[in-house]
Amino acid sequence: MHNNNTNNIQQPSFDNQSKQQGDMTSSELNKTQERRPLRSPKARLFQCQSSWTLQLALPNVHLEKVMIEEQGQDLYIYAENEQERFKRIFKLPPNERFTEIQAELSKGVLSIEIHVASPDTRKIEVRAVS
Repeated sequence: MHNNNTNNIQQPSFDNQSKQQGDMTSSELNKTQERRPLRSPKARLFQCQSSWTLQLALPNVHLEKVMIEEQGQDLYIYAENEQERFKRIFKLPPNERFTEIQAELSKGVLSIEIHVASPDTRKIEVRAVS
């Protein structure tokens, strides 16, 4: 983990144009949070056969106060509760293809499932040349 709230994920990772939005844009979220401390929530990353799951600890956060954005090769996660605000940025590797991103919030844990596309495989015929 890096102190600058940006994590480089060197393993096969995630990307997609999926976005989960609450009632606020990122600029509106930042304006309402200026007086609250900014924290980087704890995160865990799990790999499955065709997907990755990223889990973040967001205690006392309501669904409408969570926003996930993909900007280029970065995945931004913003959230807030009454006492504090959260921000975490994950660097997405350019060499992966992704089919879908799904997110859910349950009991203070934000789970983001990132589905990785399987590589296309095709047979190439080799001919003899005389």
